[in-house]
Amino acid sequence: MGVGGPPREGVLVHVLLPYACFGVIVMKGVVIWAAPVGAWMVGKRVEQVERWVEGRRGSVLFEGE
Repeated sequence: MGVGGPPREGVLVHVLLPYACFGVIVMKGVVIWAAPVGAWMVGKRVEQVERWVEGRRGSVLFEGE
């Protein structure tokens, strides 16, 4: 997790779960920053995160979708 907020580069991806919604920043297909609830996602490929979220009846929305 970044200190002082998310980095200014990368793509904002919204993670929507039944119990939480938060953002992660993705660069070159890898999560580089996440809100504290999704801190374990940092360093994971976005495809892995999508599968995990969808398996918990959530959704992943990329900025602009």
